[in-house]
Amino acid sequence: MTGEWFGCQHYNIKPDIVILGKALGNGFPISAVLLAKKVASQLEENEFIYVQSHQNDPLGCKIAREVISIYKESNIIENVKILEEFVSLKLKPLEKLDSVQEVRGKGLMWAVTLIEPINCKTVSQLMLDKNILVGITEKDNLIRLYPPLTINEKEISLLARALKEVLSE
Repeated sequence: MTGEWFGCQHYNIKPDIVILGKALGNGFPISAVLLAKKVASQLEENEFIYVQSHQNDPLGCKIAREVISIYKESNIIENVKILEEFVSLKLKPLEKLDSVQEVRGKGLMWAVTLIEPINCKTVSQLMLDKNILVGITEKDNLIRLYPPLTINEKEISLLARALKEVLSE
């Protein structure tokens, strides 16, 4: 979650097609395709037909509507915007470590690019030993931090402190 409903909103981009999944169902398998009017019209004019086994599933639609309602009622997106500054405050100082090339992120989606000989797979295991699960991209030697949207400042501080300890070892 970047702090906007869609990442493209950070850059004032208005895409013709947006694909949704995962978070839309909050665990229930559902996806959606959002189309600009001009694209939808072209598909209709050309009698485009698409069929799948769970298309227009009323249960999935009900779940998606409820998830969106909960996001709105709980101010989840606004909270992510607020937390972004705190996450930056806690993670950006890691760039001063010899083992860190770059810390970058938006909202609650962050990445820490490591400098060899520090290896992201090793860091991931050391973080797991501290009961913190992080993602990795071995090809780029980076740690991916995508915490739950319910994370709070105390937990962010704990994450940052643990990561600093591991990267300083």
